[in-house]
Amino acid sequence: MNRLPVVLITFLLGSTHLTQAKNASTRFHFEYQNGVPYVQVISPQGRFRPMRFILDTGASPTIFNHLTASRLDVEKFGRSGNCGDASAIYVRQVHATCGGISLKRVALSSDMIDISLGCGRWVDGLLGTDYFRDKIVTIDFKNHILDIQEPESPGMLATLFNEIPFSDRHDSVFVNIQSPGSKRPLLFLLDTGSTRTFIDTKLAKQLGIDLQTTGRKVHTVGGNMIAYESKNFVGTCKGYAMPSKIYANSMSKLSWEYSRRIDGILGTDFLHAYTVHIDFRTRQVNFD
Repeated sequence: MNRLPVVLITFLLGSTHLTQAKNASTRFHFEYQNGVPYVQVISPQGRFRPMRFILDTGASPTIFNHLTASRLDVEKFGRSGNCGDASAIYVRQVHATCGGISLKRVALSSDMIDISLGCGRWVDGLLGTDYFRDKIVTIDFKNHILDIQEPESPGMLATLFNEIPFSDRHDSVFVNIQSPGSKRPLLFLLDTGSTRTFIDTKLAKQLGIDLQTTGRKVHTVGGNMIAYESKNFVGTCKGYAMPSKIYANSMSKLSWEYSRRIDGILGTDFLHAYTVHIDFRTRQVNFD
């Protein structure tokens, strides 16, 4: 990641008039059931029923269910690889909105039968972090309210930050976890699409965390997997205690996808107790 000279950053931060920008705010309710937040996506001119999408900060692109994409008659072009365990293809000319905000014209389409079965209800897609790009987002889990602020006319500083390459090739957001057994902060993916918090299995063993096989499959966006259960994890995120009961699974595939070491996933079993503030322009995260 290229870094700006310190002198330049200091100059810009000292010029307060550059940071001022009017914000357009959009607020709407989301549904929260069994640890999964759902939002409604509206088709063009309301031709079809409102679509049910998972609010998924762990998914970088927005992803449509194959059947839903076919019904919307979006254009498919090229195969992109995998979405979890399922193959995915690019789609474009996506004309749909969520909370009155247009989705990106380019998205992915994948089979979501397993995800729907895991959620116990039909899922039309995943609303990924590309939807929130450059926005300030507040997720109020207690009152089930999503608030999105988007600058109407970004100031010079905001524009400058937009030109800085992200530290990864995705729009995802990460948080540091402090654990007394680790000499370094642990890097966790903030994932509202995961109902559980996970830690890398190899790391868990290094930290001396007791692991027990659950004996059952844990449903994730990537499919079903056998996970290890831990009941004695000790850690904090932004000063808030994390649940002692978390799950362990290999993060090697996730680390490869993000081209960086990922130590775990922060799920809604932790997030649901807070109002989560995410500035997607600066990647800053706060809880209250």
